[in-house]
Amino acid sequence: MKQIILLLLLPCLVSAQQIQFQDVERQLIDFGITLLTDTLPAERTLAAEKIKITLTETLDQAGSFEYPFDSLTSVSILEPKDKSFRIFTWQLYEDIDKYKYFGVIQVAGKKPTVHVLDDQSEAVAAEDLPYEVLTKDSWYGALYYNIKEYKTKAGKRYLLFGADGYRFFTKRKLVEVLYFENDQPVFGDATFFPSEEDRPDLAFYRFVLNYSAATSIRLNYDDYLNILIHDNLLPTNNEYGEETFLPDGSYRGFEFKKGRWIAVEKIFHHTWDEAPRPEPILNGRKSNKDLFGNDD
Repeated sequence: MKQIILLLLLPCLVSAQQIQFQDVERQLIDFGITLLTDTLPAERTLAAEKIKITLTETLDQAGSFEYPFDSLTSVSILEPKDKSFRIFTWQLYEDIDKYKYFGVIQVAGKKPTVHVLDDQSEAVAAEDLPYEVLTKDSWYGALYYNIKEYKTKAGKRYLLFGADGYRFFTKRKLVEVLYFENDQPVFGDATFFPSEEDRPDLAFYRFVLNYSAATSIRLNYDDYLNILIHDNLLPTNNEYGEETFLPDGSYRGFEFKKGRWIAVEKIFHHTWDEAPRPEPILNGRKSNKDLFGNDD
């Protein structure tokens, strides 16, 4: 009899839980609007902290891992194909040359495990960043926009692709490895190599690109080519005489071989006599479209 009563009550309990998470999501959406639009730094900072507190308390609850939070557009939410965890990141604009990042990792389980990430970007020197192994307490903060899982002899690893607002004239993108050791997240692994030569002393733990804020660059995993691809950048000086980097139209990358990510100097080898362009709308043929591609 008790089992029958529990079965009858279960849909009501699930519904009540969904309503609870929906209410939390609406709160988070409001905080996110303040985070992205408020003109007062103190209000933006408070909103970022409220998102952290609210998310941490909610993601610790049973059943929360299944709730998608897909209306929460101010927070990046990524999960790998194996759905073993989710990572939430968001960005706080503090001033013209300063950004702060927040993050939470939720590991799946009957009662999920939650790891709060503490942005310690300012403590990591630029020259040391490619070679540091970091923890949740020394995390280099970034807004993650893609995740790619892969397997090694040591276990599963996850590539995290992140963007950093960094400075007014210079932006930064990076790709690093996330894995779990003793159930704790670790950021950085000696897996990026400049060549196939087996030289552990040449390995770096994350790949970092600095580039001019006046442009945009590509740093992502291409599932069609099955390769990590990025713009090739060349140094130049901006209008203030400061060195910056701009893409030159060619692409480099990293290919996964024998458990390591090996640099590829040039990905596309085809050359064109002139720049490729889409097929003209009219193309010299009779058409019922105007010059803008609209139907007459």
